[in-house]
Amino acid sequence: MTSKELNEAADLIHQGIKQSIFANSTFDRDAFKAYVTEHPDNILVVREGTEIVGVLFFMINDGIFLSGTTVAVEIAWTVKPGMTRHWFKLLDMFEEKAKELGAHHCSFGSYVPRMDKMYYRKGYANDYSTFIKDLR
Repeated sequence: MTSKELNEAADLIHQGIKQSIFANSTFDRDAFKAYVTEHPDNILVVREGTEIVGVLFFMINDGIFLSGTTVAVEIAWTVKPGMTRHWFKLLDMFEEKAKELGAHHCSFGSYVPRMDKMYYRKGYANDYSTFIKDLR
């Protein structure tokens, strides 16, 4: 990923975060770039032509307490407004990359009800709910 593409991906992730529970948090662009640079397999992008229209970055959890169970865990993902048709493509790319990296499961968070419907359509089960409270 070129420096320009990395900046474009960071901008898109930042825009997505602004729509989430973390909207009041500070996006650390340098930390994002460092993570992606250190883990180049853990970022996926969807393009329309040369423009990045969707980004997903994730980590691999190799079974801290579930021996033999590796999970690919989404950290953040988003698509540009008007580009929701790319949700499924990004999700499919994530599943394929997770398999390639040895994951047995994929895990997502969801804060948008229509996203839940997409996950169900793709065969995901709701395993838990995450409750977040800002303690600042």
